Amino acid sequence: NTIYPAGYESDFLSATGAGNTMSQLNRITPVEDLVAGGAGTLTEQLHNDAVGWADWAYGKWRAVIGRPMVTADGEDAQLDSGVSTSFALAVWDGGKGEIDGKKAVSAWLNLKVEAPPRKLASNREGVTFSDLPKDRIFFTLSGFMILLGAVAGSTWMFARRR
Repeated sequence: NTIYPAGYESDFLSATGAGNTMSQLNRITPVEDLVAGGAGTLTEQLHNDAVGWADWAYGKWRAVIGRPMVTADGEDAQLDSGVSTSFALAVWDGGKGEIDGKKAVSAWLNLKVEAPPRKLASNREGVTFSDLPKDRIFFTLSGFMILLGAVAGSTWMFARRR
């Protein structure tokens, strides 16, 4: 490190020195796998199963978050065909000064994971990926991945309340 004297980075990078997970220098993804059991209990998990990316274009953010349906972590929501779970979403608008508990929160929503259809079309060859509208696929998958990331934390939070 050529900016700060060797061994003194934490003196100058106070959030890093305090262990703030948002300021760690070795992050491999901007997505965090967090869990909470209620207000003020948000904590980082030991490992992160989620990955993702975001892009600011044309005055809007687009984000895709992905996570395996089933993980080895007992605190993660385990999703499988036929399984229903409740989840909620929270959104912060930093431009309006929203931080910590200041945010928009949804009501509880229900998510049911269903098996994909066996056939996409009635013709013999079926539908190929190139036949499907790319924009609908992208936005459907983007929305699902965002919901999946939110379900992981919120389902665990809901389960801990019991």
